[in-house]
Amino acid sequence: MTTMPRGGRRPGAGRPAGARNKRTQEMIERLDRLGLDPIAALARLAQHAEAEGNLDLAERAWRGLLPYAGPRPTPPRAASPVAPAIPLPETPQSVAAPAIELPSWFQPGRVR
Repeated sequence: MTTMPRGGRRPGAGRPAGARNKRTQEMIERLDRLGLDPIAALARLAQHAEAEGNLDLAERAWRGLLPYAGPRPTPPRAASPVAPAIPLPETPQSVAAPAIELPSWFQPGRVR
């Protein structure tokens, strides 16, 4: 009896990379037939809200457009993982305290 492979990647299986699903494709075609551009409408809304002084609505509209503006900026990388040592000024806390003379009966670590 021969066993068939189960699971894993198979050539030609699944939707091709970059292909849209049916619902997304239908929505795009519908908007095209109606002559609507949601991105342009959102930009007009942001401009109008900003002109009217409704900055909360304008900010939300502009934020909605950010994914279409370009790639997200990456945070800057540190030049070196170890920062150079900075000499600190001498303070009263950093000066060593004078030695204290302990009584002869004192033994560290012993509890009475």
